[in-house]
Amino acid sequence: MAICLLSTSVARAQEQVVNGGFETTDINGVAVPWIYSGQGVGLTTSPVHLGLMAMEFSKANETDTLTQTGFNAPWGHEFLVTFWLYNDQGIPGGVKSFKATFDGNTYDLGTGPTPGQWTQYWFNVNGSGDGNASLEFEGQYDFGAFVLDDVSVYKTGNIIPEPALIQLPVLLGLAGLGYWRRRRSA
Repeated sequence: MAICLLSTSVARAQEQVVNGGFETTDINGVAVPWIYSGQGVGLTTSPVHLGLMAMEFSKANETDTLTQTGFNAPWGHEFLVTFWLYNDQGIPGGVKSFKATFDGNTYDLGTGPTPGQWTQYWFNVNGSGDGNASLEFEGQYDFGAFVLDDVSVYKTGNIIPEPALIQLPVLLGLAGLGYWRRRRSA
């Protein structure tokens, strides 16, 4: 029985995002491998959640996007998407919206977190079978800025049969031996 318990293993969540803290940049100061769309999305050094850099969405009258592609999202696999978002308390009025999309599943944050504080968001997604899925953030803040930091996508559940399933026949065998010994001694 002790051998069976020692052979049990727990599947670890596998991080999928590259440079989720936006700390690695190319010679032009662009966070790699992220793809920027719009003039209001770019790196900032303040405020940041952790590290030295974060990504800011701050252009008026324009929705900006930040995308990373190349995620393998096998059908039925579970993914956990997490990120931290800051609302800089801009001037009231105008459009203020933020969305996160992974593998076609959108999480709409509406007007975002409470102004002036970092808030962590997370949502679960089941893979659609796309071998080149993307993670996209879409934000617009006409009279202020959203700041995004510490982005992660973890492949969590339904990855492969666990080694724990392999020990099931052993456990059934031990139970059978115990039953057989009990019947024999009676």
